[in-house]
Amino acid sequence: MEAHVFAALQERIGKRHLGKRLRIQVDYSAKMFIRGESLKRFHYENSNIFNTLVTLAFKATLSYARGAENALKYRVREHEFYLHDLPDAFDGLRILHLSDIHADGIDNEAEELCRLLATIKADLCVITGDYRFKTHSSYRKTIRVMKKILGAINVVMGNWGILGNHDFIETVFPLEEAGLAILLNQAVSLEKDGVRIWLAGVDDDHLYHCADLDRALRSVPPEETVILLSHTPDLYKKAALEEVDLFLCGHTHGGQICLPGGKPVITNASCPNRFCADRWEYMNMQGYTSYGTGSSGVPIRFNCQPDVAIHTLRRK
Repeated sequence: MEAHVFAALQERIGKRHLGKRLRIQVDYSAKMFIRGESLKRFHYENSNIFNTLVTLAFKATLSYARGAENALKYRVREHEFYLHDLPDAFDGLRILHLSDIHADGIDNEAEELCRLLATIKADLCVITGDYRFKTHSSYRKTIRVMKKILGAINVVMGNWGILGNHDFIETVFPLEEAGLAILLNQAVSLEKDGVRIWLAGVDDDHLYHCADLDRALRSVPPEETVILLSHTPDLYKKAALEEVDLFLCGHTHGGQICLPGGKPVITNASCPNRFCADRWEYMNMQGYTSYGTGSSGVPIRFNCQPDVAIHTLRRK
C-alpha cells in the first residue's frame, strides 16, 4: 500500500481499525500462498483444489454450461417494507440492493447485468460487499467492471456500499472513484423535504471481524429511521437490540448451488438458515439477505437465481 493511501485510510477509520484489517489481510495471504489452506478456515470459495474438483464434476455430468447460464439469469425481486414512524417524505422510497457482485468473475464483463440495471428506476442503490471474485487476487479488473456496473445505475440519492470478506481495504478509494461511496462503521443522513432517515454501514464481520455497530450508529438519534448495511446476516441480534429498522445484507448467495426447492447445501453463515436468504423478521426489525448478484468459488448456479432486489419503503 502506498504511503499516502495508508495515511488517508488511517485518518478516515483510525489506527486500530486499519491495523486490524491489514494484519488479517497479511496473515490470510500468508496462509493462502505460503502455508496452504487452513482446514479451520476452509470454505469452498477460498479453495482452488475444491473449486477445480467441483468444476470437473459438473463438466463430467455435462451440467456446467447450464450452471454458467443460470449465473447470468438475474431475477428482479421486489419487496415492500412497512416501517414504523417512517417520515411521509420517504414513503415510496425505492432502494436498489445488490450484493456479492464478484465483478471480475462475471462473463462478458457484466454486459447483461448492466443492461438490466439501466432499466431499473430507484432512488438510491446499496451494495452489501464482495466486489472481487477471489479473496486474495488483484482487484484491477474488479474496479474496471464495477465502474461499468455503477455507470449503468441511475439513482438520485447516490450509490452506497460496504466491504465484504473478499475486499481488501485498499479498494475503498478506487471504488469511490468509480462512483460508490463506502461506509466504514459510519452512518449518513438522507434528507428529503426537511426530514431525514439514516443509512449506516459496518465493515466486514465474517473474515476481518471489523464490524463496529456502536460506532456506526453513534450519530443516529434513537427515534429516527435507520437502515443498516452489513455484509453478513450474523449481526442480526445485535442490530435488533440497537433498534435498527431495516437490515440489508448478503454473503450467503442463498446457497448458490442448492438442492431442488432452493434448499442450500452451504451458506457460510453462523446464523439459522431462515436469515440466510430472502426477507425475514427478528424482534421489531425487518431484514433482507440477498441471494447474491454474482457468484464466487465456481461461477455457476443451480436452483438459486442471482439477485437484483428492489426494496420499497412504506410508512406503517
